[in-house]
Amino acid sequence: MKVIKRILKEGKVVLKIEFLDDLWTLYNVVSPGDLVISRTTRRVRIGDDEGRKQESIRKPMTLQLKVEDVNFHSFSNRVRIKGTIIEGPPDYVSIGSYHTINIETGDTLTIIKDIWPKYLLDRLTEAEKAGKSPIALLATIEDGIAELFLAADFGIKEAVRIQTSISR
Repeated sequence: MKVIKRILKEGKVVLKIEFLDDLWTLYNVVSPGDLVISRTTRRVRIGDDEGRKQESIRKPMTLQLKVEDVNFHSFSNRVRIKGTIIEGPPDYVSIGSYHTINIETGDTLTIIKDIWPKYLLDRLTEAEKAGKSPIALLATIEDGIAELFLAADFGIKEAVRIQTSISR
């Protein structure tokens, strides 16, 4: 994780997500009531309102959400931040409607809190330092089965399983 800006007088912290563990940290830092600004895509309708020719396309845009729910999905390697839209392009979104932003590695976002507790700022600092150290790799071998696991902050994830028959 890379902390790009800290403007604590305004309650803003800008983060760049670099590793899978950063998503776990983000999941634990963002809470309901926070404001999150990020680039996302939203399905918008194009065409005649009265006619039958209405298409919907995914349009990239920057939205500001008031967070209501945060979920970590280790199987899809993303954090989903759901909330109501506070700010966005007026011709494509209606203020107060719901949207979910999917944050993945490589994404940048801004988190705005009324007060940043010291333990959350410390957690961001630790995540920044932890990105420079490697993830542990665990290996188990038994009777023709070898498994490799990645040990990370969010848990243990199976990376590879090799099974072969061994002659006696």
